[in-house]
Amino acid sequence: MVFGPRKKMGGTSNNLNIKVNDEKLEQVDSLKYLGIWFDPLLTWESHITKISAKISQRLGIIRRIRSALPQKTANMLVTSMVLPIFDYGDIIWSNCTQKFLSKLQILQNRAGRIILNCHPHTPSAKVRQTLEWYSLIERHNFHICSMMYKCYHGTVPPYMLHCFTPVSNIHNYNTRFSKTNNVYIKPAQNNYALRKFVNRGGKLWNSLPITIKQTTNFQNFKKIYRDSVIHDC
Repeated sequence: MVFGPRKKMGGTSNNLNIKVNDEKLEQVDSLKYLGIWFDPLLTWESHITKISAKISQRLGIIRRIRSALPQKTANMLVTSMVLPIFDYGDIIWSNCTQKFLSKLQILQNRAGRIILNCHPHTPSAKVRQTLEWYSLIERHNFHICSMMYKCYHGTVPPYMLHCFTPVSNIHNYNTRFSKTNNVYIKPAQNNYALRKFVNRGGKLWNSLPITIKQTTNFQNFKKIYRDSVIHDC
């Protein structure tokens, strides 16, 4: 598989002839690696399609036995069997198009209605409010900011430490901007660069109130983020 922007990929990637020990390597359109499906253009269409099918299957099983379950048990099943599928690796693939995000949001709404055993047309906002759930975009942003916190405080593997540079390390003099715990974001040259984690994560991190970014404990950071950012949305 060859990765790259659509303009640079062209049609040449379909005619590759790469051999190892005189055996031609098979070229594929999608590849699963560490639980995430990759495609050449990194649109994440394959991944969204796969996890949507898995989520739908599990929700179908829970829905068929829902009448025999207390709400607490239904909630436990969805929380343990379904929600982790939405969350796994989302800091990587959540830069997909709104079309794919909407597809997953519909499934999350369905999961909530199954738990509450309510009418299919019950407003999704009411369902999430009752269950104290966040929308998928809110969940994605929370996970990205949590990873950014770890990057900023140096609790990630070395290869990720070099992705972000605090603004205070760039300026040799004190400014209001250098004291905000912000990170330097390299200007993006195209939409492909805008979708990268270093760009999306940096922008989300810089948008946080300074009181949240200066939190010294990760558990406190998550609590304050939920209370201050998500609840104010």
